[in-house]
Amino acid sequence: MEKITKFRPKAEIRESYGEDGMGPRRTYIVYFCPCCGRRISKYGGETACDMCGTFYDWGKSEPVIIQKEEISWGD
Repeated sequence: MEKITKFRPKAEIRESYGEDGMGPRRTYIVYFCPCCGRRISKYGGETACDMCGTFYDWGKSEPVIIQKEEISWGD
């Protein structure tokens, strides 16, 4: 059986102030396919890209925002 190579998704930190711009600041992570750049959802259970077929390695733990410019996967 052939081993499947998996890649960690690209991740960006985004900020939101609610729909009206007046709410409290919320920081969240947005994920993208590492090969074609398509936006993906960790919570939708995606394991591979529909566009290019790249398989994702989501790791064993949630990524943590450690600085505004960096994201740590924790493994």
